[in-house]
Amino acid sequence: MVLMNMVERSGGEQVDRALVRLDRGEVSVSRADAESMRRALLRYLERPGAMTREDQLTELRTSPADIDADGVVRVGGWLLEGRDDRLVWTESLQQGSMLHVTVAYLEPASGGAWRVSAMDTEQVPLEP
Repeated sequence: MVLMNMVERSGGEQVDRALVRLDRGEVSVSRADAESMRRALLRYLERPGAMTREDQLTELRTSPADIDADGVVRVGGWLLEGRDDRLVWTESLQQGSMLHVTVAYLEPASGGAWRVSAMDTEQVPLEP
C-alpha cells in the first residue's frame, strides 16, 4: 500500500523534511537522506547488465533530490514512497493502456548511506 507523505517546514516555509508513512509509523527523510537515496538508486542502475534506460541515468546524474511543497521527495520522475514497511523509489511510465511502474526497494547501509536491494516492475491496467 502506498501512503502519503507529510511535510515539515522551517520558519521560511522551505520544506526541510518529508515524513513518509510506513506500516510501523512515520520515517523522517531529510534532504541529505534523499540525496543519499538518489545516489543509491543511481549506483544500482549503473551496474553492468542493469536494464536501464539512458534517460533514467541522465536524470539521476543531473537532478538533485528535492522535497517539494507537498512533502514529496522527487528526483526527476522518481518519487520516494512508503510501501508496507519499506521505503521505495517509484517511476511510472504509461505505454498505451498500461502503466509500467518501476519500484526500487531501499534499505539502510552503514554510515547513514542507503542501498537499493531489489528492483521490480509492476504493470497496472489503466481505466478507459
